[in-house]
Amino acid sequence: MLSDALAASLEEAWVPARRVGALGTASIEELWEHTAGFTLAVCSAFGADCSTWNGRILDAGTGSGIPGVLLACQLPMAELVLVDSSDRRLDHVRAAVRALELTDRVRVVHGRLDDLAHESAHRSSYEVVVARLLAEPAETAELVLPCVARGGVAIVSCRQNQTAEWRRLTENIAGVEAATSTSGSRGTYVTVAVTDELPRSYPRRSAVRVRKPLT
Repeated sequence: MLSDALAASLEEAWVPARRVGALGTASIEELWEHTAGFTLAVCSAFGADCSTWNGRILDAGTGSGIPGVLLACQLPMAELVLVDSSDRRLDHVRAAVRALELTDRVRVVHGRLDDLAHESAHRSSYEVVVARLLAEPAETAELVLPCVARGGVAIVSCRQNQTAEWRRLTENIAGVEAATSTSGSRGTYVTVAVTDELPRSYPRRSAVRVRKPLT
């Protein structure tokens, strides 16, 4: 539940991000509700109580910390790694993590998913990988799925008209199950279960992905 005190703390922590337009126009309450869609998908995937689930989550392309910072609040036992390629955006994330006293469970990493997904510290290392507004489905799938551990899931928010594309994509990727989707007032989310390690070539180089995207 988003208390008045927590909402005020979040609003204050993200004042600099608001000032430069890095957080968009959505209110803290709206962002909290959108993140709750991810939280419910995580707990549903593992049949777990959200208050006690203690897995590891990667927020791929966290931007100013959405949904990662709010997920840390909604899943109080989880450990999170928040990744973005912009160190400037990550300054806003670090400020929010410090303000909310989440430094014991939340780590902020500056880097590109193209590179991190090939590193042993991140590849096949997370029970859950989440992504919000990262890229089109083919690009997002190739970047995030290699980081999901066997038995884990990727959860992505997307447009409702993209769910069929996600199902088609994942039906053709070895090591994953076809995407399932949920839609409601919080948004549309697809969940992809990973059953085996993905091909070592994923993610391919950017130029290759552009020339021959996953289909």
